[in-house]
Amino acid sequence: MRYHSLDAIRGLAAIAVVHFHMGLIWHVAPFGYLAVDFFFALSGFVTEVVYGPRFMTGMTTSRFVVTRLERLYPVFLVGIFLGAFVIVAKVFVGVDRPPAWVVPLNLAILPAPVAGDYFPVNVPCWTLFLEFTAYFLY
Repeated sequence: MRYHSLDAIRGLAAIAVVHFHMGLIWHVAPFGYLAVDFFFALSGFVTEVVYGPRFMTGMTTSRFVVTRLERLYPVFLVGIFLGAFVIVAKVFVGVDRPPAWVVPLNLAILPAPVAGDYFPVNVPCWTLFLEFTAYFLY
């Protein structure tokens, strides 16, 4: 089942998040970060609508996790590779040098407790970490 109204709201929320981040310079959407909360709520709704019936008909937890990883991890890997490129560039110019052990943790979608950010290789990954935490609880 497709909810076109939710697709429209999701698009507006994505624009709000982008403008929030751009707003650090242009002050376009000072409360755009709240759209991330909307994404979490929407994700929970969509997860139940799509996977609730599948669980009722015998889908296993391991199949659910594999299905979600197959869907989300490829895009996550692109973010990791782009983030690794940025980190290498920062190390090259002497701006930043995070410990090497954060890379395997971030690849496993796990936070690396270092000063500053828990996901220095892919900063927006905190949302995916929370998403998988919610999947575990689901």
